[in-house]
Amino acid sequence: MREILFRGRHKYSDGKVGEWVYGSLSVMTDGHAFIIDHSKDCIYKVEPSTVGQYTGLEDCTDTMRIYEGDILKNTGYGATVIVEWQSDGFVARYKNGVEVALANVNEIYKVVGNIHEKVSE
Repeated sequence: MREILFRGRHKYSDGKVGEWVYGSLSVMTDGHAFIIDHSKDCIYKVEPSTVGQYTGLEDCTDTMRIYEGDILKNTGYGATVIVEWQSDGFVARYKNGVEVALANVNEIYKVVGNIHEKVSE
């Protein structure tokens, strides 16, 4: 069975956005989003704009899961792409707007950051 997993940045009661949390997603009708971490029996309120789904793929290191919103860098020539969801699946979008299926690039690209945090080289 395919693992359906989400991540989001924990939103504290004082409005500050904290660390990443992972688990199932629940979105209320009022727009509030929650990540349910079943391994810890915890529910975290998260900033909705930071929520991204796990793509089911790892990067070229086979250690980093790829999530929607991640920034990937080609290990050979340095091009970067942003992981996005389109109507028919996850894609890697280049700066020039060209999109390719994520499954066509994940084996030569490494996760270097995400759209919510600074990119690490």
